[in-house]
Parts: sequence; C-alpha cells; structure tokens
Amino acid sequence: MKKRKSDHKKAVSRKKTRSSQNLFSNRTFIYTSGGIFGIALLFILLNTAAQTPVLQSNSKYDSQQYVLGEEDKDEEEAKKEEEKAAEDQKKTEEKAEEQAKQEEERSESQGNSGTSDSIRINSQSEGNKSETEIETADGQKIKTKIEDDGTTKIEIEHKNLKIKYEVLNGQVVVKAEDEDGGEVEIEDDELEELKNEIEEELEDNGIKIATGGAGRLIFAKNQIAATTSFPLSIDIGTNQLIVTTPAGEKIVAVLPDQAVENLLATGVISELARSTTEETALSNEIGMTNAIVEFKIKNDEPIYEIDGIKIYRLFAVIPVSRPVTAVVSSETGELIETEQSFLTNIVDLLSP
Repeated sequence: MKKRKSDHKKAVSRKKTRSSQNLFSNRTFIYTSGGIFGIALLFILLNTAAQTPVLQSNSKYDSQQYVLGEEDKDEEEAKKEEEKAAEDQKKTEEKAEEQAKQEEERSESQGNSGTSDSIRINSQSEGNKSETEIETADGQKIKTKIEDDGTTKIEIEHKNLKIKYEVLNGQVVVKAEDEDGGEVEIEDDELEELKNEIEEELEDNGIKIATGGAGRLIFAKNQIAATTSFPLSIDIGTNQLIVTTPAGEKIVAVLPDQAVENLLATGVISELARSTTEETALSNEIGMTNAIVEFKIKNDEPIYEIDGIKIYRLFAVIPVSRPVTAVVSSETGELIETEQSFLTNIVDLLSP
C-alpha cells in the first residue's frame, strides 16, 4: 500500500516536471520568435528611412532641371525675336537707302547739285519698332517706320513745303510752294503722290478736301463743310490748313464742325438752317456733308458765316422760330456777332 502511494507521487512529480519543461520550451519559442520579428521590423524601418532622402533629393533635382529648361527656352525665344528685329531693321535701312539713291539720281537729272556726302541717315529702334530717316541734299526727308505689329509706313516730306489748291479760270490747280510763297518745281507724278499722301493723312484725322462747282474749294469734318473762293494750302510739316486772303495767309485753327458745335452748345442757334438749293446741289456733288457754311474775310479776320434757326419763347409760352446768322472767328472759335432781322430783334426782346 505504501509502495503504491510512493509510485503515485513519483508519477505526479514526473508529470509536473514534464509540464514545466513544456511551458518553458513554449515561452522560449515565443520570446525568440518575437525578438526575430522585432529585429526584422527594425531593419525594414531603417532601410526605408535611409532611402527617403535620396528620393527627395532626386525630386528637387528634377524640379531645378525643369526650371532651368524653361529659362533656356525663354532666352532662345527672346534671341530669335532680337534677330528678327535686327533683320527687319537692316531691310528697312536698305530700302530707305535705295529710295534715297533714286531720289538723288532724280535730282541730279534735273540739274540739282548734291552728293552722297550730303545725305544724312538717322536710325533708331525699340523692340520690334524701328524708324529710319534719310534727309537728302535738297531738304527732302524719307521716313520709314516699322510698327510693333509689323506694318511698314513710308513718309516723304519736303522741308518748308506747302501743297496749294488754287482756282484759275474755273479750274482747281494744285502746286507746291516754299515757305516764302514761291512756287517749287516738282514733277507731276511726285506732286500727285505728295498731294495724295497729305490728303490721306488729313482723312485719317477726319478732314476732307474737295472741289465744288463755280471754282469753290471745300474743307469738311464730321459732315460739316466750309466753302470758300480763296486759295487753300496745306502745310506738309504741320498738316495745318492755310487760306490765302487779301489780308495775307490765315491759319484755319478752328474747323467748321467745331464752330457749329460751339453755337449749338451755347444756345446761339437751336439748329442749322435748311440748305439752299445751291448748297443741296453742292452737298450732293461732293457727297460728304450734312451742312455747308461760308468761309469769308471780314475786317481782315477769317470768319465763318453760319445760318441757323433759333427757337424763342414769346412771352415765355409761345414757341417762335426765327433765322439767325452767326459770325464766328476761324482762328479762335469765338462768336463775333449775330445778324438778325428787325422782327427777330422784337421777338428776342419779348422772349425772356
């Protein structure tokens, strides 16, 4: 009996020992596996951290490389534009020199003195815009301009020269004069070219020059024309209109449209008078006006005579329309006087 109990205790003891050994083995395996997994995870993290700066550095390098590429492209385009502008400038100068040479040969064929040494060339450029001016021995200037949009404009100017329109024997004659009024001999084709160029420049500013019946000269702007029998000149240097009168040359500083506008604005007239049969025929002939006024000389002063209608309020109630002729200075635009009938004066007195 005692032996059996002893064997049982030994068996239980061996079982406990075996269980402890198994538990120890399991724990050792778990700790070992966890350590290996931790070491592997740490290795992966360290490897990833080591590669990250390299990727950032490459990204930065690529960005710098892209910016440098854009700058090179812009510089190349700017260089091409400069080369194109220089080429255009060279062509312009060659063209202007050729024109100056032709003009010089023409002057020599007409017996004018002058050598190539007396030709002056001035050139300036800014970006794609350039201007070349050539002045010949006889004072003629040839300007060639290239605008930013690439358009080219050639201007021919004569120093102190005027284009004059004059009526002789019922015909309008165009000729060139110097600053002293002396006639300048110019070939017909060149004079016609100069005349057309000046008229085109005036039209760009809305001013038109025309001829009417009975040897009348007409200048107009904004559909308001002035007619005159005096010779009309255009200063090439300033594009000013000049009228030759018995009192001397008079500059037309105020055009007819401005004179009419001033009268309407100040209430001197309420509207322009209806055109006469003669004025209507003239307007239809030149086809460019709604109203015609008269340019005259009065007391040695150039004036416009403008026929208008003024609407009065008789006794501040009854509207009454009466004709009024206003005299306006073409030099200052000021009203000089009004001309009206005796009846109109009475209506004026009775109208507040």
